[in-house]
Amino acid sequence: MEKNRLIRYFSSHTYVHLQDAYFAENTAVGDFSAISYESPTSTVFTYDGTTAGTFKATTIKALDGVSGDWKVVSKNQSGRCQHTPSMPDGGDKLTPNFSNIGRDGST
Repeated sequence: MEKNRLIRYFSSHTYVHLQDAYFAENTAVGDFSAISYESPTSTVFTYDGTTAGTFKATTIKALDGVSGDWKVVSKNQSGRCQHTPSMPDGGDKLTPNFSNIGRDGST
């Protein structure tokens, strides 16, 4: 279980770094292909980044009773790349730091 938490956390963390670099060069957000992000392989999550500015990890099976989407939505906010994380109900018990992704000093 711990490995799955780390995969989800670091996958989204890497996404934020790549999105920030892409934004710095293009003043726009990109999809996984544009920012050169490669989805990890997992038997627990499927990953989707076909929508520009959106990282989504969806559970294939419930983890400790929690299922749904973990997302990071990135957008141009007054010339800065702003990242907004969200997770399914109960997700904070699995990944308490996920809600800090994209905040100043946490990426």
